[in-house]
Amino acid sequence: MKSSVLVGLSGGLDSTFAALSLMEDGYAVEGAVLSFSEHTDVKSAEKAASDLGIKLHIIDCRDDFKKFVTDTFVSEYLRGRTPNPCVVCNRYVKIKRLHDAARELGIDKFATGHYCSVGFEDGRYFIRRAADLKKDQSYMLWGLSQEQLSDFLTPLCDLSKEYIRSYMADRGFGQATAKESQDICFIPGGDYARYITEKIGQPAYGDFVDADGKFLGRHKGIIHYTIGQKNQLGIALGEKMAVSDINAEKNTVTLVKACDYLPAHSISVSDINFQYLKSLDIPKDLELTVKVRYSAEPRKTSLSFKNGKIYANFEPFFPDCAPGQSAVFYIGDKLAFGGFIEHAAR
Repeated sequence: MKSSVLVGLSGGLDSTFAALSLMEDGYAVEGAVLSFSEHTDVKSAEKAASDLGIKLHIIDCRDDFKKFVTDTFVSEYLRGRTPNPCVVCNRYVKIKRLHDAARELGIDKFATGHYCSVGFEDGRYFIRRAADLKKDQSYMLWGLSQEQLSDFLTPLCDLSKEYIRSYMADRGFGQATAKESQDICFIPGGDYARYITEKIGQPAYGDFVDADGKFLGRHKGIIHYTIGQKNQLGIALGEKMAVSDINAEKNTVTLVKACDYLPAHSISVSDINFQYLKSLDIPKDLELTVKVRYSAEPRKTSLSFKNGKIYANFEPFFPDCAPGQSAVFYIGDKLAFGGFIEHAAR
């Protein structure tokens, strides 16, 4: 028999398949559902564990989830930034608590239903992009540590969603026909501004201004806006406008004509976590690419350093870079390192 594995089991198609495939490959499998909030579907995880015939552990992560994910989500928007809650969750809650639980239970490895793989070269563990690039989730996993990666299994790495759905349907698993939600897990329906308002009350109204600081009108709170936004601005100026800047201290949202909105040609990045690379001492013959949004394709980039900050320059330019989002750097399909965008130069 192979070693034991603790599978993060949500009850959905991907995590159920991950558990089943590991069982069929000879691993001793147990499941764990991480309870993040009142929206966590524990019953679906219990149903999946029953269908698979495996033991299920329920792990209460509500305090950590509030501290690292939902509180951070709110505070980032109040700072005029655009957060990636899944990145933060994987880094500080989901992967961490799953890994910790496996060790506490004496289980050798842990696994999830993420579409990616874990590589190992020259003494370094790293996330590798999935074979099915349409489903690739490497972008969300740049914050993982070497210790976590060393125990991490990803059974979906070489498979397509269509194959997994067909495979599970052939074996009579109801998860094969279940719909997938694209919403943030703690905000069913996706209305993040309403969620924040329910947490902190109505944010202060402020001013729309132009690039020269001239007053254009009143906005309903900076949480309703993000860099590059062109729709649902709540102001009529006779032509289409775009958000080019959000200043939380002044409580202003800067608008420019949509036709004059410039895409970003450079970003500064902080809070770097290294995976394939162990430092920014990058050999000249290695070509770097970068993703600044989950759904974006990686683009060629070069790095520069100024005043103690790291800048990534790229072409073609990215239209919707926003502070708070993740910038993830690759060498081929290997995740080299990642960090948070601090500023986008246009």
